[in-house]
Amino acid sequence: MRYMELKPRPCIGSGYCCKQSLCMLGVEAHGSIPGPCPSLEFDDDRHWCGIVRKADSEKQKWLKNNLHIGEGCCSSLNSDRRGMLVKLRLSESNSSSPS
Repeated sequence: MRYMELKPRPCIGSGYCCKQSLCMLGVEAHGSIPGPCPSLEFDDDRHWCGIVRKADSEKQKWLKNNLHIGEGCCSSLNSDRRGMLVKLRLSESNSSSPS
């Protein structure tokens, strides 16, 4: 059987995965509940994990590595990503326009 290699697109902080279901960290903090994760935060035009943000830097590094936070999206179902990209492009084009 041949396996398809998934190549993630760069992370833009859409929060898609955390909106769909809780990771092991979310389940540990909130119990086994359906998504979105209550720890999902929106700040500075992107989503963040509130639990990771509150952890010390050494634990943050471990969590990001083990949960693959910020490594990008490979889900073809992520319509949030498309919407955020449009918003980012509009924001960039407005900031580069002469006043």
